[in-house]
Amino acid sequence: MAKALFFDIDGTLLDSKSDSEEVPEGVVRELRRLQDEGNRLFVCTGRPRLLIPQDLGDFGFDGFVLANGGHVEIGGQTVYQELMGRELATAAADLLTTMGFEYTISSAHHIFLPRDYGVMRAFFADMEWCFTFDFDRADALARAIKLECFPSEADRERIRQAVEREIGSGATFNDNGTRGTLELYSSRLSKATGIAIALEHFGIAREDSYGFGDGTNDLAMIRACGTGVAMGNACDELKREADLVCGDVSERGLELALRDLFPA
Repeated sequence: MAKALFFDIDGTLLDSKSDSEEVPEGVVRELRRLQDEGNRLFVCTGRPRLLIPQDLGDFGFDGFVLANGGHVEIGGQTVYQELMGRELATAAADLLTTMGFEYTISSAHHIFLPRDYGVMRAFFADMEWCFTFDFDRADALARAIKLECFPSEADRERIRQAVEREIGSGATFNDNGTRGTLELYSSRLSKATGIAIALEHFGIAREDSYGFGDGTNDLAMIRACGTGVAMGNACDELKREADLVCGDVSERGLELALRDLFPA
C-alpha cells in the first residue's frame, strides 16, 4: 500500500542553521528509495513556489503543499488555491500601513514588494530577484495568499492585538515566515487543508500519511497525518503533539527516521 510523506523544508529537509540549500545525501538516497517503492513524496512548507530551492524543485517530488497550504501543485499544475480574499487582505494591509509596518504580498507565483519599502528591501537585499516591485496594489491584494512583515518581538504582539481587535478571527498568524517574518493569512488556511487535497488526489488514506516538521506551522500537518514526526530540533509544542520525535536535522535525524519507519 502506497504511503504519502509530507516534509517541511527549513529545519527538516534543510538545516536552517546552515546557508546550504542542498538536501543531505543520505536523505536524498532514502527519498529515492521510498519513491522507487511506490510511495508519494511531498514538500509541505510555508514558502511560496518562488522560494523553493532549485534542487528541491527538480528532485521529482509528487507534489508541493505551499504557502502553509494555500497553494497545492501536483505534477507541475496548480490543483488548489486558498486566497485571503480581497476584503481580508485589504483590511490587513491597511492596518499594517496605519501602524507603520512594511509588508510583502504573496500570491501563488509572485511576491509583491513596493519599491519605496526601504526596511523590507534592506532586509531582503540578497533576495531582490524574487520580488515584483511594479504592480497594482488592489490587484495584488485580490490575489494574496498571505502578507508578511518583519516586526520586533514587542511589535508582533501589538500587531496580533490590533488584528484581533480590528479584523477578528478571520485572520491568523505564523511566526515561522521567511527569515522569521510574521505571516498573516486567512484562518481557513492550514497545511492540513493542502494535505487533504493531496491525499484525495492520489487516493491515499489519512492513516497511510506521514508528516515531518519542526515549527509551530507544522502542528496542523502532524495532526492531519496518520503519523506525525517532530525533528529533534523542533519546538517543544510540536514535540508534545508528535507521535514520534527523531534526531536533529544536523545529525542525520531525518535519514535515520526514514530508515526506521520504512525498512528496506
